[in-house]
Amino acid sequence: MPATAQMQPALVLHVRPYRETSAIVQMLTQGQGRLAGVLRGYRSKKQGQVSVQPFSVGTVTYSGRSDLVTIQKFEKQLSSTIKKINEYDIDKVAIDL
Repeated sequence: MPATAQMQPALVLHVRPYRETSAIVQMLTQGQGRLAGVLRGYRSKKQGQVSVQPFSVGTVTYSGRSDLVTIQKFEKQLSSTIKKINEYDIDKVAIDL
């Protein structure tokens, strides 16, 4: 019976090459904590620009129950959203001072 895919917000901690086109990605997720997985096709020439880089924030979809899961998809969160959050935090701190 195949494992069901799980989707969680994640922060990419480390990416290292694995075999010819794959990568092993270590992430910090909200529900699982630290998670390591194989992302196939990471270094494929078809992909164009790579979205999985250290300190990227986004949503990861993965399956598997072992110590090394299979990452099916990683959707990077837009940096404009992060910028708005940071601006809000800075304004909030300035008001509190």
